[in-house]
Amino acid sequence: MEIDYRLSRMARVTENAVVEHPIYQAVEHFKAGRLAAAEDICRSLLVRIPEDGATNHLLGMIWFRQGKTVAARDLLARASVSPGASP
Repeated sequence: MEIDYRLSRMARVTENAVVEHPIYQAVEHFKAGRLAAAEDICRSLLVRIPEDGATNHLLGMIWFRQGKTVAARDLLARASVSPGASP
């Protein structure tokens, strides 16, 4: 799944500890079905870095699951052209 791939890129492993980025927490909420909590984290991240592809992608997936398909499509399109997006 695309989310899992992006998640693996966002967590850094050091010795025996994982240093968590807030997007990691948002993905965990998303996987557990806690869409509102995941959305809150994504929105706060996008205030600071609006062009972040991973965050736009995750928020797009959240909105898609919530039935907000037009808004989700726009975020997923933004994520696909963001710096670092895979072709």
